Amino acid sequence: IDHLNADLYITPQTTWSPLIETPSITMIHDLWAIHTPEWLPSESDIMHRFHLHSTGYLDQLNRWFENQDPQDLLTEEGLKHFNQATKLGNRVHKGVWAQYAAMIKYSSATVTVSSFINSEVRRLFRSEGKLISNIPNVASSYLNASLGERKRDILLTLSKIENRKNLNYLLDEYVLYASHTTSPLPLVIAGDPGYKSKAEKFIGRVNDLQKGGYNVSFLPSVSDSKLRNLFTMAACMISPSHFEGFGLPAIEALLSETPLICTSTGVICSELTGQGHFINGDLPGELATKIEELVVNPPSKEILRNGREAAMEYTSRNNSSQLWSDTILSLTEPYCECK
Repeated sequence: IDHLNADLYITPQTTWSPLIETPSITMIHDLWAIHTPEWLPSESDIMHRFHLHSTGYLDQLNRWFENQDPQDLLTEEGLKHFNQATKLGNRVHKGVWAQYAAMIKYSSATVTVSSFINSEVRRLFRSEGKLISNIPNVASSYLNASLGERKRDILLTLSKIENRKNLNYLLDEYVLYASHTTSPLPLVIAGDPGYKSKAEKFIGRVNDLQKGGYNVSFLPSVSDSKLRNLFTMAACMISPSHFEGFGLPAIEALLSETPLICTSTGVICSELTGQGHFINGDLPGELATKIEELVVNPPSKEILRNGREAAMEYTSRNNSSQLWSDTILSLTEPYCECK
């Protein structure tokens, strides 16, 4: 990256490298890795996903952090949480703290995807004099136009395979729903397989359910055109996640006028309240009952249109393109003659 002689490096992922000296904008999508270390991947999973041959990256981050004064990087509240975290003896968790601290310290600007994540970053990390902007995510353009005729003959979940996504609960509830229904709709889960060991275990369970006669499938990393087609078939979107920094699938469900079953997390509970059918995400039988209710008695077209209008108004109000343009210009003007 440094050899490109770029004025600015923009990374859409929550990553930071001690080798990059180019001015950078880094995004923070969520802080679940700090708050819930039990959901973290193993070191071997990290090495496999990012094609690393050693844990040198993690070692370097942790060495850098050990040589810093924590009070220069963390707020009083952040120090309290970090001191509790060190008692766990988890190298990956310590590396997560180091990574966030390094990003905020060295990035020219940090972008968060929701006001909640923005406030959490400021609550835990020293941010005086730092540019920390809030620029919400936006749905892909494939949902801008009407989906036309709807079939509504599948149940749809868009999710990366991670513990926080609560997908095993989803499978448990689907089995319960299917066992109580004469003609259960198929369950289609589409998304990033994520870390190897967790993906293998989850996909293995999906395969076992298929062998047992349950119509459930996992589609890895599908294209926008395929997603649009899935939405035309969806009787409802199910998002059982324990934690979302933003929760883009919920927005996509509203924009596509697809009935939404979700937990109370992300912008759907802070910015778009009243637009989903909420579940606890832990109660046995709750999701299965909600699925059956929505399949038999779907929301009216008027309710679904109101949800789409609310999502469009939220997207319009948070003009992400303009916010990104302003942030980039503020950092590149010193390097170029911008008209």
